[in-house]
Amino acid sequence: MGTGYLNVDIRFRVPSRFPLMYTFAFLKTPIVALAMPIGIENSVQFIGNDSLSAVVESDISLDELKNDDAALMQGVLSHDRVIRELFLQTTILPLRFGTCFPSLQSLLTHLDANQQTYLEKLTQFEGKAEYSLKFAPLPFPEVSVPSETKGKEYFWRRRSNIRFS
Repeated sequence: MGTGYLNVDIRFRVPSRFPLMYTFAFLKTPIVALAMPIGIENSVQFIGNDSLSAVVESDISLDELKNDDAALMQGVLSHDRVIRELFLQTTILPLRFGTCFPSLQSLLTHLDANQQTYLEKLTQFEGKAEYSLKFAPLPFPEVSVPSETKGKEYFWRRRSNIRFS
């Protein structure tokens, strides 16, 4: 998805012994069943209300991710995979890697408080995709114009030697 991640600052510093709601994305509550991907360590699930849901994974060991570079890299790749698999099925607002809510209640409160904003964004993005384009400049050919050429004639000669593709 590139850089289209929703910038929601909801990273709480909570001791890892508490159950966290690791959140991948927000989406309109599905009417039809979606194929639920496996998350970082466990299955993911929908949490929300009739209109708006979050895709979450509970009981993630954040200490393991923080202390093990291989586990952290695997977590980042798993997060991206979940986002991509959901994106293929429906419109989502993806969240950054590491977005957690300290409890189910705090997640539900956040969804209720921001429901209108998130639903508007989901409607705006429905049926659209994000693409990254990279442009590389082509080398500009050197144009030789006799040094004695002056004024308008100089510019006309330079222009006539440049070919635009």
